Amino acid sequence: MLSQPSTAASAAVKARTVAAALDAGVRRDVLAVAAHEVGHGLAWAHAGFAAGPARVETGLFGGPCGASCKHGASGRLNESNVVGFLIGCAAGRAGQHLFTARYLGGRDVGATGDDAARDRGDFDYSERYYRTGLSWAAAQRHATALLRPRLARVERLAVRLAVTGRLSRTDFR
Repeated sequence: MLSQPSTAASAAVKARTVAAALDAGVRRDVLAVAAHEVGHGLAWAHAGFAAGPARVETGLFGGPCGASCKHGASGRLNESNVVGFLIGCAAGRAGQHLFTARYLGGRDVGATGDDAARDRGDFDYSERYYRTGLSWAAAQRHATALLRPRLARVERLAVRLAVTGRLSRTDFR
């Protein structure tokens, strides 16, 4: 006989807002990491790349243990679109910062380790190759300006990613 999902699990699946997700037991750090990945996806899609899928995995004790968002730039990066790619690299951090400031009381938790360092490494490598003159700080400012008016969408997608663990490419269009 199949068991019924727990009430908390059912509530989490139905959650559409950060408050509902937190009430259903979704962890703050998982939501923050999800917002980080959504920030990348929305910025890369805005720049014309086929962003997604995105994923967030949780470990044995429920915390985030892996996350990614595909950028769709492989083999397509050139002088005309590299600035959009670079802004997308910085948009993870920008999206996470905006999200935690608005929805998690300013307590910034989540992607601050290897995944965030990989974002900066991708940025630095691509910027050195194309020599755009765009600094990391400037890319973060552009990403923040891009994501701020889309914060409600960041919330919806981050909650869905935190709950389901996956977003498809179509979610970023």
